[in-house]
Amino acid sequence: MRVLNVGKAALNRALERGELRSLPHVLTVSLGESKPMGRPLDVPELRRIYAHAIPHVQAFMVWR
Repeated sequence: MRVLNVGKAALNRALERGELRSLPHVLTVSLGESKPMGRPLDVPELRRIYAHAIPHVQAFMVWR
């Protein structure tokens, strides 16, 4: 949600500066009061997942 809000602020600023003619619609979804699912993975678990992942998933994990 924070990333979307920062992006919307950047778009608004670009509009004010005349860099954009109009603003695109950015859909936002309220997250509500739900609890997080599960728990964060620890390093040994991440290593096991990485070792068994296919190459493009490994690349995503490194990038992420």
